[in-house]
Amino acid sequence: MLDLLAAHPSTARFIATKLVRRFVSDEPPADLVDRAAATFTRTKGDIREVLRTIITSDAFFADAAFRSKVKTPFELVVSASRALGGTADETPLSSLIVARLGQPIYGRQTPDGWPDVADEWINTGAILNRMNFGLLDGRPGGRRRARALRRHRVHRNAWCSQHG
Repeated sequence: MLDLLAAHPSTARFIATKLVRRFVSDEPPADLVDRAAATFTRTKGDIREVLRTIITSDAFFADAAFRSKVKTPFELVVSASRALGGTADETPLSSLIVARLGQPIYGRQTPDGWPDVADEWINTGAILNRMNFGLLDGRPGGRRRARALRRHRVHRNAWCSQHG
């Protein structure tokens, strides 16, 4: 049964669309989706080859694709933590920050999860919150505050309490 589903053209198109949307643009170019789907079908679902098709395409390197993808709030918080040498945060702190940035973890009303496109979770308020989040670590003493956050010395992140 799974082999039938994996070999179906709709599966190839669905996966190709998701990958092109993830790596190229929120509005995936139809011709690239078609080529990626054809690669998926031809290689019997070899994701490496599908990704090769995508990242070697002209659309991947097009000016329109350059910096067109915006990190999700979750990706932003995780990458900032990694950049500051943080470790996994098992407290509600990181999820509060992600929520304030516009994408509460498990906060999507429908069971399909947050969409791949930024239009669903980014707005002017979320952009302002992103700037404030960045300023938290950009101010003098920001790294010290980040270390304190990682060690959970503060009840809540200064950013959350200021902007909550």
